[in-house]
Amino acid sequence: MTHLAPGPIGGHLPRAEKPAPYRVVRFTGPDKPEREPDWRDRAVCANSDDADAWFPIGTTGHAVAQIEAAKAACRQCPVLENCAELLETMQQDLGDNLEGVWAATSQEDRTGSRMRQKRQQAKARYNEKRQAAA
Repeated sequence: MTHLAPGPIGGHLPRAEKPAPYRVVRFTGPDKPEREPDWRDRAVCANSDDADAWFPIGTTGHAVAQIEAAKAACRQCPVLENCAELLETMQQDLGDNLEGVWAATSQEDRTGSRMRQKRQQAKARYNEKRQAAA
């Protein structure tokens, strides 16, 4: 008869004799100071009951109607300009990975406008080179 050592090979998993103590440590710092009201607190999306409405899943079917509804709500937002500025900053930091509806534009809208800008810049460079060569 073969003796199997305890362990995963022998079919036994090692167990700790006592479970490790679990203790929640909470930071008890000073109370939060009152902060100035932020423009984001007045945003339509921040005060919506359905936060997922600004982050539709997909770009077809039901998501198209959801995107259009979010854009329409954004157009009525009192802080649309602030949101557009934040969007521009975030795009510089994150690039094309920014999902959802921001400043009444969807991800497809933003990607399309960037592509148009790149094409216009390339066309302008091409025309400059052509004029310089002539």
